Order: sequence, then C-alpha cells, then structure tokens
Amino acid sequence: MVEPVTSGTKVIFESRGRTVSVELPRDALKALQMNGVVVALYNWAKVRKNPLECLGNVMAFDSEGNLAWEIEPFQWHEGSFYTGLWSEDGKLWAYADPGYTVEVDPGTGKILSSAFTK
Repeated sequence: MVEPVTSGTKVIFESRGRTVSVELPRDALKALQMNGVVVALYNWAKVRKNPLECLGNVMAFDSEGNLAWEIEPFQWHEGSFYTGLWSEDGKLWAYADPGYTVEVDPGTGKILSSAFTK
C-alpha cells in the first residue's frame, strides 16, 4: 500500500487502482491510511490565534474521498486541538494540546481513552 501524500491543502492517496485527492480546510501536515480510511491532520498553527477554528483538525475520508468522520474534540479546555497523529499496533493515536495522548476509534473518530503525557 502506498502511503497518502500531503501537498498544501490536499491529501492524495491510492484507492482501488485510482488516485483520489481530497481538499482540507487548512494545509495538511500528515496523513495515514488504516482500516479502510485515510486519516489526515491539518495545520493548527496558522489559526492558533483563534483555536476554536482548529477543533476537529483530524478528519477521515473513505475510499471515494468522502468525509467519513471528523475527530471528537478533546475538551480539556476550550480550544484544545490536535498536534500529532500516528498509528501503532493497529491503533490510531493523536496528541492533543496541552499534553494529552488520545486513542481514537479509526472507524468513528471517537476518543477511546486519554492520558496526560506531557
């Protein structure tokens, strides 16, 4: 499987032998493919002065490029957002400002667990 590529506000990935391109609201920082979806993290830094614009800055897309889900906001405080995204042992993880690691359900975007890790 070819890993998704980020280019500006686009996430580009291969699905069923064709190239799919998805437009994000902000510059894409990272994307990964797992469990039949492509999960993308978009840039929070450019709108950090108004962090409410960054809630849900992790999105997943199906094989057709349609929005499958937007991550559940992490509500440690108003305006928390995500700054990291990775998969490990088949699980999806995100790092939430200010210092929490959260496990995310790759099928729904819901938070399964969280731990203070800073």
